[in-house]
Amino acid sequence: MAEAKLSELDWLLGEWQGYGIVGKQYNLIRKSYAYEVGGTFLVERTLSMFPPGKPDTEFEMHQDFMVLHQNGDQLGAKGFYIEGFVSQSEVNIADGGKQIVIESTTIENGPPGTRTRYTLTRESDDAFKGQFEIAWPGQDFELSQKITMKRIG
Repeated sequence: MAEAKLSELDWLLGEWQGYGIVGKQYNLIRKSYAYEVGGTFLVERTLSMFPPGKPDTEFEMHQDFMVLHQNGDQLGAKGFYIEGFVSQSEVNIADGGKQIVIESTTIENGPPGTRTRYTLTRESDDAFKGQFEIAWPGQDFELSQKITMKRIG
């Protein structure tokens, strides 16, 4: 595995807006990426809003955040999700920095043996696409969500 530096993720810094597709349902997404604790950690904060199935003002809100960090010569991440899950992941950068793959090594508060993979693909300086996959215990990865994001700040 090649050495990875947290600074290779600098292109993510800022505010992003977009949408996700989960099955046949769309959701609106806001993301921000910022360094915290003196530049030691890169924090991704996400707010996803799922519109109700009928005209209503009650959107389902999903919040999470992930802390990406240098782990020796490699990158690691820890994610915290509204459902109470906490994931520890390895982060790999491929294709000259255009693709980031965040694959869980452990998930707390979830079914034992569950795994996740979150892949971001840089389309331009102001756009990226992503996909979130989940593998339930004893199963292969299945696509759970696709996202499309544009920089807004």
